[in-house]
Amino acid sequence: MKLLEYQGKELFEKYGIPVPTRALVDKPTQEPNLKFPVVLKSQVPSGERRKKGGIIIVKEKKDFPDSLRNIFQKNVD
Repeated sequence: MKLLEYQGKELFEKYGIPVPTRALVDKPTQEPNLKFPVVLKSQVPSGERRKKGGIIIVKEKKDFPDSLRNIFQKNVD
C-alpha cells in the first residue's frame, strides 16, 4: 500500500498514534492558522522531495506566502 504523508498521519490518528499539528493546504493563497516555524511539504510519492525543493522550512509568518507560492510552482515528481 502506498500512502502520501498526510494519509499516513490520518491513519495514525485513527488508531490513536500522536502526530504533529498539520494542515493540508491545496491553494497557493491559503493561509492556515499554525504556529511558526512550519515545514511545507509537497504531497508527492517521492523519496527525494527535499532535493527537488519539495520541502521548505518557514521560520517566520512573513515568509509564508512567498514560500507557499514557491512550493506550488515546483515540479517535484
